[in-house]
Amino acid sequence: MPTDYAVVKGVIEDGKPVVYLNGQKLDEPYVNPYPLIALYKDGVMPPFDFRSYDPSVSYEDQPFYSMTEFMVERAKRLLKNFDESNLRLPYTPVNCSGRSVDEFDVHLGETQYFAMGDNRQGSNDSRYWGPLDGSLIHGIIKWRLISIDSTDSWLIFDLLTHPIEFWKRVRWSRFFQGVH
Repeated sequence: MPTDYAVVKGVIEDGKPVVYLNGQKLDEPYVNPYPLIALYKDGVMPPFDFRSYDPSVSYEDQPFYSMTEFMVERAKRLLKNFDESNLRLPYTPVNCSGRSVDEFDVHLGETQYFAMGDNRQGSNDSRYWGPLDGSLIHGIIKWRLISIDSTDSWLIFDLLTHPIEFWKRVRWSRFFQGVH
């Protein structure tokens, strides 16, 4: 029988997701505390996307992503069962076993890793696809060079197709920033 080198457990405590590593609760001050909001995105499929949203700021003054009232209202019409009281979807995403993605108990082998990011509400990570084999890791991220509010997978395409708008979507506060 293989030995567990680490046990990662996710539970809901006081209505919030919490992660334990080998029985010890992780302090995660870097996790994004903001809710997600659905935004209409013209020309992409599906025609909406979920982005972090600061409810204390107007749509036009959002610190993370560009959004307008039109984008939010159009997405609301596209989505059924939208909870307008807090601008979030009224359901918790589930994994392939039908459980909340924030409830898990994973036993890792010697060369396995459990990958989770800081924007967990909008991330498709090890909670969905399972442990990551260490042989697939080829480096460590030390710096964030650029952060752009774009749905294009190649930034050069976004720059070529929207040369003026591109520079407005650069998140300068996240430019050339060390990652811990």
